[in-house]
Amino acid sequence: GIRDVAVTGVQTCTLSMVNNNPTESLSMPGISKLYQALLQSPGSIALGKEVLEEAQQDFMTRRQEARRLGYKVVEEDDFHRWLTLTRLQARSEGHEHATIEDWKNALRVDDLMKGV
Repeated sequence: GIRDVAVTGVQTCTLSMVNNNPTESLSMPGISKLYQALLQSPGSIALGKEVLEEAQQDFMTRRQEARRLGYKVVEEDDFHRWLTLTRLQARSEGHEHATIEDWKNALRVDDLMKGV
């Protein structure tokens, strides 16, 4: 699965978003733009304290909601995927540090990919 470099020490490569329209980003032109953004933006994207606090709170909320509704349990792998999507969202926007908006957009894309 996807792992966070801060947890495992391993940086992984995945796709990102190009703008604040997750649906457009999943189209072929969007994927092409994502690939270009990844190629042009070397280096790691930092996740600040504010983003990590928001991420932790959202993780707990989504986990509790999934249990309450009898859905598939939200697990650590989900959290790592969300952090990776957040970094890639930030990279596609040209940010050096992820923002709360990058985090929220990453969750929206993940929900779209899962059909939620």
